[in-house]
Order: sequence, then C-alpha cells, then structure tokens
Amino acid sequence: MKIRFILSFGAILLCVGLCIKPFSAQAETPQEWVALGQRVHGAFGSYVALGIRIGLDALRRLHARRTEVEVTYQSGLKAPCPCVADGIMLATVATPGRGTLHVLSARADQPVFGIATITDIRTKQTLRYVIPASAQAFLDRCNRFSPLKRYWAVMKANPSSLYQVTLLRPTKSTKTPPSKSHPTAHAKVQP
Repeated sequence: MKIRFILSFGAILLCVGLCIKPFSAQAETPQEWVALGQRVHGAFGSYVALGIRIGLDALRRLHARRTEVEVTYQSGLKAPCPCVADGIMLATVATPGRGTLHVLSARADQPVFGIATITDIRTKQTLRYVIPASAQAFLDRCNRFSPLKRYWAVMKANPSSLYQVTLLRPTKSTKTPPSKSHPTAHAKVQP
C-alpha cells in the first residue's frame, strides 16, 4: 500500500512537472535557445540573443506568461535588420499570426538601434525597451563568436549597455481592447 502511494504520488509530480515546463519562461537551456533561433530565424546572431533577453526580462517584470503579451518593434535608422524582434518572439511567443507581434516598417527617427514596446494583455502595463545605437558595436563584435558564445556574451552583458527600460502606465481613457488570440483558436468546429 505504501509503495502504491509513493508510485502514485511520483506519477502525479511527474505530470505536474511536465505541465508546468511549457509555461516557464526560463525552460530552455542556452543550447535549446540557440537551436530554436537557428531553426526559426535561419541563424543565431547576437541580435536574436538580445531579443530573447529583452523578452524574458519583460515577462519577468510584467509577471506575465508567454502568450500574454503584445509586442511592437521598430528598428532604428542604422539597424541592419529587425532580428531583435525574432528573439522577442521566441521568448514571449508573440507572433504576427496571432496578431500579438508587430514589426513596424517605418524606422525610428531617433538615434537608436531599436525600440520594443511590450504590453501585458491582461493588465495593460507596458514596458518600453530602447536599445541605444551604441549597443550595435558590442552586438556586432559578439557575432565573431560561436552561436553559444554569442548567447552567453549577450546574456552576461550589463543590461544598461544593451537597453534602457521604462514602465509606461496605462491611462484610464485607454479603450483599446486586448488582442485576441488567433481567430480560429477558440472557434467551434462545425460538422
């Protein structure tokens, strides 16, 4: 009887552990982040690593889970690409298909590398990440390393050299409804 209880309790803990892992923002190992970035983006550069870092930081600061944020990204005038947005997408699971990731085609008119705005869909709290133009030199140097070393270089860098983050509070007059998941996600299937 005691053994049956221990086995049942162990099975329950295993099931709970398997269910919780997908909701954890820190679930991936560095090797898994690199592999995921290579698979989704086509390569794993320091810009993607920065996006992952920003996405994870935003989830932590907003106390949000993946899929509970909406992201808008805008590249600066001299940024070669909006690759940072792909990293944020990997970390937050905000996607263009679900309408929760928006990459603006117009470049920021400020002297910055990029600007990411990340909003908690439930609470409407918004974080604004400004990546200074000066971060590009560091990020480009990191791209001389192997993908895993790029990941670690960006993750260990002083955050103030990579971005400045500001909490923007929603106003009471904000009437914008939260983004909904993909329109067919909750649709009933008709026979």
